[in-house]
Amino acid sequence: MSGQCKSCMDQLNVTEEMIDEMLNQANIDKKRMVPKDVYIERLEKCKTCPSLMDGTTCMHCGCLVKYRARLIDNNCPNPTGSRWNVAKVFV
Repeated sequence: MSGQCKSCMDQLNVTEEMIDEMLNQANIDKKRMVPKDVYIERLEKCKTCPSLMDGTTCMHCGCLVKYRARLIDNNCPNPTGSRWNVAKVFV
């Protein structure tokens, strides 16, 4: 067993287009999104986290990391401390 969520399909591939569509549907203002370099840095941190499930989902909060990482108000939910450099967003 891969630790997969019971409601997920066998192969879940979340594209950037899907994330953009989710943000559009949620009516998220672009000012609430982090710059692209911060987004990429956050995703790189997530990729090295043992709590990343199937390359898409955070086991601490159940969110899609590509969605969570795009929003400026979000932080890494790791209970031992954030893996993201929060200060960089506000520089």
